[in-house]
Amino acid sequence: MRRALIEIAVAVIPSVILAFTASETVGLVDSGELSAVAWTLGIAHPTGYPLWTLLAHIWSHAITFGEPVWRLCVMSAICAGLGSWALFRTGTELGFDVGASASAALAFPFFRLVWSTSNQAEVYALGAALVGLFLLLLARWFKGKAHPAQVFYLAGLVLANHMSGASVVLPGVALMIILKRKSAAWAWTFLIPMSLYLYLPIRSLHEPFFDWGDPQNLTNFLWHITGRQYKVWMFGAGASGFLAGLGGVAGEVWRNWNIGVLLPLLGVFMAQKHWRFTLLAAGALSFIYLAGYTIPDIGDYFLPLFAVMCLLSGFALARLRRFSWAGILLPGLLSTFNFGKVNRRGDTFARDYATAHMAELEPGALVICNYWDLVSPVLYLQHVMGQRQDIIIIDKELLRRSWYLKHIRLKHPELYECAGEEIDAYSRELRKFEHDLPYDPAVIQGAYIAMLRAMLTRYPGPRYTAFAFYTDDERQMLEGLRIVPQGLCMRIVEQDTAFPFDSGKYDLRVYGKFHRTERERVLFETFSREKALARDFWKARQEGRRENEVPRASRNLD
Repeated sequence: MRRALIEIAVAVIPSVILAFTASETVGLVDSGELSAVAWTLGIAHPTGYPLWTLLAHIWSHAITFGEPVWRLCVMSAICAGLGSWALFRTGTELGFDVGASASAALAFPFFRLVWSTSNQAEVYALGAALVGLFLLLLARWFKGKAHPAQVFYLAGLVLANHMSGASVVLPGVALMIILKRKSAAWAWTFLIPMSLYLYLPIRSLHEPFFDWGDPQNLTNFLWHITGRQYKVWMFGAGASGFLAGLGGVAGEVWRNWNIGVLLPLLGVFMAQKHWRFTLLAAGALSFIYLAGYTIPDIGDYFLPLFAVMCLLSGFALARLRRFSWAGILLPGLLSTFNFGKVNRRGDTFARDYATAHMAELEPGALVICNYWDLVSPVLYLQHVMGQRQDIIIIDKELLRRSWYLKHIRLKHPELYECAGEEIDAYSRELRKFEHDLPYDPAVIQGAYIAMLRAMLTRYPGPRYTAFAFYTDDERQMLEGLRIVPQGLCMRIVEQDTAFPFDSGKYDLRVYGKFHRTERERVLFETFSREKALARDFWKARQEGRRENEVPRASRNLD
């Protein structure tokens, strides 16, 4: 009875705490896009995440209270609790006492990187739960309690959610085949859950609004599930960059574990022979993957590594025997010190940021934007919450992908009608680049700028830009155009004018310390700059200053 209660607590406690710290509304990065994809049964960015999409769709519609995105945050919290439970059960299968198993398992969801992704609408907490369940089935297989088909099937489920779990799955499956070659006869069961990827082309044929990658044909499908568009960040920094990446990974591990990192290091020497091989190989693959993949938001990919490290910690704590409960200090300290850093409760920053930018847009507006942290929340507010569905928001960087041009043609025909000639000309040049055919970069860039200028000059409704930064692209597309601030966006106008602006209407609400991340610092700075520009421009006009004394909106181009 006592052990059963502990087992329940290991799952419930982290689920409740993580759900309590979730934001009640949309967040930054991919939160808006993924929530909208789940709500509408669309197709997410590569690799598509079909398992998460289907489960999230069912969950978000089955729960009838709270915003849909909050429901998905709770789902992530429950998945983190499930991952904690799976690690606890894995420890007991490996012979750990209850204290060692509970301490190692409860620590996992409270590491900063795990917690910060498990209280938002993301795919990684589900991946962590599946990795934990895979380790549990592998431990049971070692003891003859699980069939190899079950292990292979769960390996397929891990990869049907997110490919980062491969660092744990591959060593586990390899060891199983090495120890018992006959088990390889059941490898075909791996393909059953992997067939979930067929959701992508099947759903794409129905032309959902969110149809990232347009995976209707075999080429687009393979590009999407292999993450081809992200390969530019994969092991492309050379030997020196890779070594720097290893240092960065080690530094992130230290910032999360601190002195506690001694536990998994000791566990390496105390682990059973076969498990030492499996977990060391999984840890090494994770380190290599994390060091070689140089995307900005790499922190979420640490979850499989931390699951492995927690299991190794269990081996070390198990040697303490009756003192193993001392290990409960680790999750206790982690939850205490990290609570304020990852608590998103009451944080409406992303929603406020998006609604502030939409507030002054006139009906039927076109907005061309160059930062995803505005586009993603707006898409959620439009397609899930039903707000400002009259506006068209275009991600300037996604225009570098052919599928997005098709999206404009199908979903925004009024925009395609006025810039279709330039869109088609650019599409022909872009196809050469995407299919590794001979191309001229200058021609592609020229067609790209011509397309953007056609949108900004010919669209029949109000035209705006929302740029967090200005590069040569932004300068070229705005060259010779008259732009003035209207709210927080810049409007293309035919004659010099000014729009009223009340800065008191705009505020961003962030709870705790989470706004101190680099991403939110940049957005705070952008928000403050946009407010100051609109305020100063309107104030100058009210004071009747001559035109050459009025703060020029175009100074943003400098």
